[in-house]
Amino acid sequence: MRRIACSVTPVTVDDFGDPPTRAETPEEKIVSLLGQYEAPLANYLRILLRDDDLVVDCAQDTFLRAYENLRVGREVNSQWLYKVARNRAIDDVRHRQRVRSLRELPENTAAQDHGESDRSKAARRALGQLPSDDREILYLFLIDKFSTTQIAAMLGIRAGAVRVRLSRARERFRNFLRSSG
Repeated sequence: MRRIACSVTPVTVDDFGDPPTRAETPEEKIVSLLGQYEAPLANYLRILLRDDDLVVDCAQDTFLRAYENLRVGREVNSQWLYKVARNRAIDDVRHRQRVRSLRELPENTAAQDHGESDRSKAARRALGQLPSDDREILYLFLIDKFSTTQIAAMLGIRAGAVRVRLSRARERFRNFLRSSG
């Protein structure tokens, strides 16, 4: 008996037995990413930059880079978007530090204070007093609901380090909140 080698091309079907649908084009994928992540990413950048014009610039640049990656066939996910946005924001902060000190930067709190409760205002003030690393890690974990493992991948550190930073940031936040109110 002789064996005959043959190659079989695997074919996938969905749950209903239909052939798979075509893959999304880069244009369709970027529209989907914008719809899903534009507002959360802008809020994250607002925590880092505290300047709405810079937030818009960083967000646009992040999605432009995402589109460029999609066009060459690279995968883009939420962690990638946040990491690129963070790096872009850090670059911008470094550039601004060369031009002027961070203490001279205007704070954009007038629009944020309108209609907030006293507790929300106190929390916002306490958050504003935290170092940027603490603000960032609290925001990613509490607001954007990333896991410590996902945050670790974004920041290029270990998950254990994220948990330690998160614990310390929470403690500093509580202390600022107690002292302000």
